[in-house]
Amino acid sequence: MSMFDLRRDGDVFVLTMRAGENRFNRAFVTAFNEALDTVESSSGPAALVTTGEDKFYSNGLDLTWMSGDGQSEAGTFVGDVLRLLGRVLTFPVPTVAAMNGHAFAAGGMLALAHDFRVMRADRGFFCLPEVDIRLPLFDWGTAQRDAMNAQSLAAANRYDATVRGANSQLREGYSAYRTAYDIARHYRDEIVPLRQAMADENVLRYNGMLIGVFELLAEARDQIASVTNAINAQQQFWLADAALAASVMGKPTATGGSMAGGGGEASTAAAAAAH
Repeated sequence: MSMFDLRRDGDVFVLTMRAGENRFNRAFVTAFNEALDTVESSSGPAALVTTGEDKFYSNGLDLTWMSGDGQSEAGTFVGDVLRLLGRVLTFPVPTVAAMNGHAFAAGGMLALAHDFRVMRADRGFFCLPEVDIRLPLFDWGTAQRDAMNAQSLAAANRYDATVRGANSQLREGYSAYRTAYDIARHYRDEIVPLRQAMADENVLRYNGMLIGVFELLAEARDQIASVTNAINAQQQFWLADAALAASVMGKPTATGGSMAGGGGEASTAAAAAAH
C-alpha cells in the first residue's frame, strides 16, 4: 500500500498520509516531496489539504528507523526534514492541515508549517515535547555549546574582576598598613621621647624656680596627650595589620571604618611600634 494518496477534487488537492503513525523516515520524506512536486506542477488555481488516517496525523520522526537502518544518514536526514518543512511553509499554493488525530513533535511542526490548521475536537493531541523539555529544535549541540561558551566567558570575566578586586584590596590594605606603621614608629621613636625630654627639662626648670606650677602642669598634660595618641596609633596599626592579613587569606576587610575611630593625631593612621 502506498504511503500517500493524492487526489484532486476540483481545485483542491487532498494528500492523505497512509503510513500508520506517519513517522518521518527516508521513504516517507521522499514520497511527501514527490506528492508536493505533483501539486506544484499542476496548472490553474489550486490548494493543498493534508490529513492522515485513523487516530494519527503524524507522530514525528521515526526514531526506530533513525537508530537502526537510517543511523548512518541520521544527521543529513534531519536537514532533509527541515527542508521539507520549509518547502511546506513557503509552498506556492494555500495549504491546510486537517488534523484527524495526534500531531506530535515533527508532526506538529508539519501542521504549523501550513497556512491554516483545523483539528477535530473529539480525538487527538497536539504536542511539541521539545518545548516541554526545553530541547532546542533539531539542534546537534550548537545551542548548548554556545550557551556553555557564554557561561565560560562570563565566568572568566567574573574571575578577572575578582582578581582585580583582590589586587586592589591588597594594595589598599598594604598602603594603610605602611601608613599606620610609619605613624606608630614616629610616635615611638620621636614624639614620645621628645615629650619625655621636654618634661624632664621643665622639671629642672621648675626646681630652679624658672617656671611655675601651672607651666609644669601644662607640660604634663601635653605629655599625657602625646602618650595617648601614641597608644591610639599603635591600636590603629594592629587593626590595619589584621585587615591586611584578612585580605591575604581571601577575606577582605574594610579598613576605612576601623581607622576612623582614632582620635587626635592618630585618627589618620594605625600604628604599632612593637612590630
